[in-house]
Amino acid sequence: MVIKGKKGRGIMAVVGQPKESGETSQEREDSKTVSELMRRLDEKSREADKLKKKAGKLEQEVGALTQMALDREKNSKDTAAQDDKEMELEALRAKADEFDRKGNLLDAFHLYRRIIRLNPEDIGALYRIATIYYSVGMGDKAAQALRFILELDPGQQKAVESLAELERGS
Repeated sequence: MVIKGKKGRGIMAVVGQPKESGETSQEREDSKTVSELMRRLDEKSREADKLKKKAGKLEQEVGALTQMALDREKNSKDTAAQDDKEMELEALRAKADEFDRKGNLLDAFHLYRRIIRLNPEDIGALYRIATIYYSVGMGDKAAQALRFILELDPGQQKAVESLAELERGS
């Protein structure tokens, strides 16, 4: 049995086939729903973009803070190592000076050499080595040490005077 409605379109005319002149109320409602969903999707997309930008900024800040922490840690370690080296140099100087005062030139000489290995530009230790060389009759080595001091720091008046005295005495 076929039900015929308006102008012979059958069952579709009865259940809501769109009219040729426009949309049905269901289609208008569906269109509104789709429009609302698209608007919400655009809104959520803009929110997601904002969140991505914030996340990018936060990631940069975390990176910068991490680098700062690593730099501080490295500086801390460098400072600690430098402090350890300075303490070792001070202890060596004190012991070398003690040996030197007591006339134990060989032990003093070895300790001054260790100081120079740790700090090749230690003018005080270089000068003490020059005086020990001179004390044991090795004027040429004393002059060599004094010239090296003057290469490092031409304004070292004690080295200038000692070298001049050595050269006059030679």
